[in-house]
Amino acid sequence: AKPYFGPSAKDDGKWTAKVIYAPDVDPEDPAIQEKLGLVANLSEIMVSLCPSYDAASIYVGLPEGAHLTVGDTSSGWLEGGETISYDPRERGWYKNAVEEGKLSFYGNETDIDTGAYCIECAVPVYGPDGELQAVVGTDLFLDNMQEVLQGLSVEGEYYLLINQNGWIIPGPQAEAFPMAEADLEGDLRQSQYAVLAQVVTSALL
Repeated sequence: AKPYFGPSAKDDGKWTAKVIYAPDVDPEDPAIQEKLGLVANLSEIMVSLCPSYDAASIYVGLPEGAHLTVGDTSSGWLEGGETISYDPRERGWYKNAVEEGKLSFYGNETDIDTGAYCIECAVPVYGPDGELQAVVGTDLFLDNMQEVLQGLSVEGEYYLLINQNGWIIPGPQAEAFPMAEADLEGDLRQSQYAVLAQVVTSALL
């Protein structure tokens, strides 16, 4: 077992591992401590990986409700000097990975730690008996893409960010150019607008 710690504001700017707990978790529970001690063996590897491929965070969510995360900010996990609660089991990236049972990508969210816009990539980890042991994830930040979209403001033109399934990821112009609810929540290749459907279909070939 390796030692592990909670977040500390003095660690801002340094790559560190910290543990966050769901509200219903007792940090003094021996079973939780034992598992976290084993998972903490990954801390140094996670710390070295983040800056090496420009990841802002790598994290491990446990089905017991504990969350080991690595990043170079810690203040985001603190409020009034106290560590905020965080339940990985209730997050979309965790539930999506468990549901799919494989490497998966989840939506577009604002990272709780950095406040940056990102897509979350996660994979479930199972034991020899097939029981879920953890979900490991990382954030794929879209800062540069968002800056490009915000800079493409030309009168009479509208830019859309489309995922591999033909779904729109709302951009900064979404409020100015509202779209039909059906197009916001479905595959644009099936859009009621033939020209839009054709353009998206061609772009995804």
